[in-house]
Amino acid sequence: MVQFEHNISPTHALQATLMYAAFEILRDHAGELPVKELILQIPQCVELDEWAQERYEKSGYVRWTSMLHFASVNYVKAGFLIKKKGVWYLTPEGESEMRLGPVGLFKSAVAAYAEWQAEQSRTKPESLEVNSDEVIGPVTLDEMEQVAREGLEHYISTKNAYEFQDLVAALLRAMGYHTPFVAPVAKMVELTSWHIVIHLGRSLQESKYR
Repeated sequence: MVQFEHNISPTHALQATLMYAAFEILRDHAGELPVKELILQIPQCVELDEWAQERYEKSGYVRWTSMLHFASVNYVKAGFLIKKKGVWYLTPEGESEMRLGPVGLFKSAVAAYAEWQAEQSRTKPESLEVNSDEVIGPVTLDEMEQVAREGLEHYISTKNAYEFQDLVAALLRAMGYHTPFVAPVAKMVELTSWHIVIHLGRSLQESKYR
């Protein structure tokens, strides 16, 4: 059974242990499982003490299940986990990082999330103030278009490879194309240029009406 680690705070130890147990369960179920079933199996793998099983006074939620969902955000942003329509998917990157153990995996996910936050701050576009008393001429419109493009660039740059895949699929559906479900564990081709999305949309629009 997975044991709690003692070299980090009790809260982080619980989160690390729960998420590692969840990853082990996912790995044993071909990399995917509905979260409801996952939650039912975790108590069979983790020793949950009274503190972990307490309910929060205000929400009534059990501490360990709340911490599981809260901690999972780090793992999603790190590209270790995908959550889609109530199902959790273990990615190849997540399975590879399991070699680090519960605490190592937790720290890796937290570090990746911190890096994502830092990148988000660095790429955040500066706001453009427009005087409402001024007549909006061609120059101002160009500036506003540039702000919109920068905002789109910022939004796309914050997505990891799996989130980017979903974004492209959504764009294709918006263009009227059918996008069958693609298994999250499939080999990814990372696209780092945000303008690919714009180009793809324009190309599909043009081809649709030829």
